[in-house]
Amino acid sequence: MINNIGLNVQWIWTACEPLLFGLIGASVDINKIDKYIVAKAIGMLVIGEIFRIIGVILALIGTD
Repeated sequence: MINNIGLNVQWIWTACEPLLFGLIGASVDINKIDKYIVAKAIGMLVIGEIFRIIGVILALIGTD
């Protein structure tokens, strides 16, 4: 029974995901987005990726 619920939820999400993100994307006005916020968000993503790379390198030290 739990498996059937999971399949139903997966089907509903698969059907509604493009609609949901399409509607959200259509409602965003790019001209009203503050450039400072965009730069800050990109900076946070870059810093996060740097930490991720460092973490992977540290995790792989000593492996073949």
